[in-house]
Amino acid sequence: MTVAPLLLIEQLSVFYGQFQALHQVDLEIGSGEAVAIIGANGAGKSSLLKAIVRQAPRIEGTIRFDGEVLASHSTSSIVGKGIALVPEGRRLFPSLTVEENLGIGRDVGHRGRFGFDEIYALFPALQEKRRQLARTLSGGQQQMVALSRALLSNPRLLLCDEISLGLAPVAIDALYRIIPGIQAQGLAVVVVEQDITRSLAIADRFYCLLEGRVNLAGRPAEVSRDVIVKHYFGL
Repeated sequence: MTVAPLLLIEQLSVFYGQFQALHQVDLEIGSGEAVAIIGANGAGKSSLLKAIVRQAPRIEGTIRFDGEVLASHSTSSIVGKGIALVPEGRRLFPSLTVEENLGIGRDVGHRGRFGFDEIYALFPALQEKRRQLARTLSGGQQQMVALSRALLSNPRLLLCDEISLGLAPVAIDALYRIIPGIQAQGLAVVVVEQDITRSLAIADRFYCLLEGRVNLAGRPAEVSRDVIVKHYFGL
């Protein structure tokens, strides 16, 4: 018996005015699976995630989550159904404390495996700085808050958009060490990245985007690095 994917995307196109960012993309994510979406800047990776949570201005095609079509749902409704986005640029509330920012994730989602205790066990630095304003944190610490805020909504599908962007290598390493443990909790994880090496290292499968189209997909161990690089750059 074939198990239906947790997320199924069929013929997805995304438009910003007259500009088309995605062209009839097909993609699926299984429950508990880690999937990397790779591609150069402007390939359409962020547009894909925005479409999933209904934050793109014009969307064509079908997106199903756990068998349900999401077209008629608002972003907040989609979060409530179990999809959380860690957005590019983090988008924290700088005048709120760490704990107040985290509380937003808890309040918009539902109770589950991740509470404050579990988050502070993952990121001890956040417990130490829980009463500090978010704007006083380093970039890596702010990204920890953004990831933790998403986890506190207790999603079934976690979407991570360029979580390494602008961070020091040591901070990136710390974040990527966390992802397999998150997946082990039963979450499906989508990692959108320009960094091929880091994203494929934690992925069960990958999709490569070029100019808004999927031009390669597979399992990292089954596709050579040369083939991936050629498709990444459209060579």
